[in-house]
Amino acid sequence: MYALELSEFSDQRIKSNIKTISSSLDAIKLLNPVTYHNEKSNRKDSGLIAQEVEPIIPHLVSTTNTEHKGEIIPDFKSLSYTGIIPYLIGSIKELSVKVDSLEKQLEAKNECKRN
Repeated sequence: MYALELSEFSDQRIKSNIKTISSSLDAIKLLNPVTYHNEKSNRKDSGLIAQEVEPIIPHLVSTTNTEHKGEIIPDFKSLSYTGIIPYLIGSIKELSVKVDSLEKQLEAKNECKRN
């Protein structure tokens, strides 16, 4: 399946109880990216395992019954990969703050050595 664009509703007017995600980096560090053979597409793929993500970021995982190879699989897990993007953005911001702090500490040490 191919798409030229993916757009999701994101207007503030349809959102309530808005809170900044805290500790994005902690959540991202717990995720386990893997490669695997995708039995549906019959090709090598990469991603995350929904059952591993569920205890970390449960609202990104959905559970339904689905059909695979002619059999119904109960409690089949799916994952909202686009929902991980805000955690990645938050992680970048957290790392940026840490890098800025370390750069300032390094500059201060270098300044002391010069004097």
